[in-house]
Amino acid sequence: MEEKSKLFDFTKCQEEISIGVFVESDLSKTLANYIYQHTTDIESAEFAREIFHKGKVVMDDKTRDIMIKNIEDSALLISQKQAILEILKR
Repeated sequence: MEEKSKLFDFTKCQEEISIGVFVESDLSKTLANYIYQHTTDIESAEFAREIFHKGKVVMDDKTRDIMIKNIEDSALLISQKQAILEILKR
């Protein structure tokens, strides 16, 4: 079965900055730095660099599923976590 790849744009996240108040946020650098600071492998560090510099990244379903699990378990602020997960789960 062929894996589907999709472009994920973390520069246009809908972040709930207070209850019921949403703003469009560029969370690409926040996400990239989080990945970079919490990885132990070179491939993930390069993946973080791509997100940091481009704001967007192409992922297959397997990579996206791993990213979802990691973000769900992350120490990111809830507003950031929810906004990033919304992008990943589209």
